[in-house]
Amino acid sequence: MHKYNFKYWAVILLFITALASCKEDENPEPQPTTVVLTTQAATLDGNAITPVPDYKLTLNFDKDGNPNGYSSSGSATIKPSIGTSGTFSISGNMVTFTSGGESRSVTVAQGTIGSGTTTADLQWELTKIDDGVTSEEEGTYVYQMAK
Repeated sequence: MHKYNFKYWAVILLFITALASCKEDENPEPQPTTVVLTTQAATLDGNAITPVPDYKLTLNFDKDGNPNGYSSSGSATIKPSIGTSGTFSISGNMVTFTSGGESRSVTVAQGTIGSGTTTADLQWELTKIDDGVTSEEEGTYVYQMAK
């Protein structure tokens, strides 16, 4: 009988020791992140654009949180980014999208752009002279974006 009690306690002690030695890594390695934002509302010169433009912006960040490219999709013809993919940089509240040698700077009017972004209002100006748009399309755009 004594023999079985000893084995029982030995197994329990071994199990407790094994559990105690299993601890989570205190400093897990950072991972690259992707933020996908879709248009929730949009305005042109303060007037609502209806229907809301179909636009999705995917921002990629490396493991250190630095910009690592973007892609966009949707049927919107006017959008804050250039092309369907490219690079982007962030300086203060300004995001510059670059694709195929062209670039567009967009102001983050509300929120932030980073690896933890959940909402951001992107504002930019289109002019007929600079951007080759029609007179109905020129003006100040604001896209309210959210995850």
